[in-house]
Amino acid sequence: MLLRFALLACLLAFTGCTPGPRVDAAQMPPQSGLGDPANAIQYAAWAFASPSRTRNDPTSGARAIATLDYLGGALVNSPAWMSFSPIIADQMVDARTAMRRALGIAPTASSQFVVNSMLNTAAAMTHGDRQAALAFLSGPIYTLGPDQTLALVTNLPFIHMANVATIEAEGAMNGNFCMLGCAQGGSFL
Repeated sequence: MLLRFALLACLLAFTGCTPGPRVDAAQMPPQSGLGDPANAIQYAAWAFASPSRTRNDPTSGARAIATLDYLGGALVNSPAWMSFSPIIADQMVDARTAMRRALGIAPTASSQFVVNSMLNTAAAMTHGDRQAALAFLSGPIYTLGPDQTLALVTNLPFIHMANVATIEAEGAMNGNFCMLGCAQGGSFL
């Protein structure tokens, strides 16, 4: 009986550590300051905690979108984050999907294209160049059109799954290993 439990524990441990399917991933440009996933997690957790944090701030909104899209691939594909629970990586992919749905970003869009266009939008808005920002948001992956997309970037809606995933990832990064959704009232291990 004890041997069965030991074998079951080994099997569960082994299957929990095997990598799942690869997810489309982007590289974060070093000059963004968000290329280190730890910085990206902290920024995304801050930005998606409350819409008031990025309200009327298209630069911060665009950076938050780029960061979450980047993390959706980074936490799944990077060996540096294999110690994270696969649940957290799955939550981040789900958060990216929910964010794209809320902002009218095509689900099949390349993550690198989303990251690049959002960072370029952020840079354009930092310099007060609305026309350049609209040009970066005019691609076919932005299904709502550039004006409406920029309006959403400027005033990000609350995206529950983005809030949950980024809080869970930040907690795990800080050594608070969560079980069953701490952001949703779950418990720490």
